[in-house]
Amino acid sequence: MPALRYDLLIEQGADYVRTIPVIGLNDGDTLVGWSATGQIRPGAGSEEVLHTLDLTPTGTNVVLRIPAATSSAWTWHRGRYDVTLTAPDDTATRFIEGSVVVYAEVTRAT
Repeated sequence: MPALRYDLLIEQGADYVRTIPVIGLNDGDTLVGWSATGQIRPGAGSEEVLHTLDLTPTGTNVVLRIPAATSSAWTWHRGRYDVTLTAPDDTATRFIEGSVVVYAEVTRAT
């Protein structure tokens, strides 16, 4: 199954939380024992990692979290990401991919 396409539109300086359902699991299956890893880079071929994603597989979903303080520190505004799910038997699947757009923060603490 090809990776799902989902673009991340992140408001800089605000908490970003998305619960992403994993499609294609068998009835009754959950993500117990699975792991998820992902990164944001300037482009697919780039060696530079802009951000390592905080991902939690839970039930039949993957929860993605980016705290406000983290995005406030970013000096970049565009990138690409993907997420790989790894099953307990070490089978890896590219789960989701897309562009990342960070809408610049205007209001800041004084």
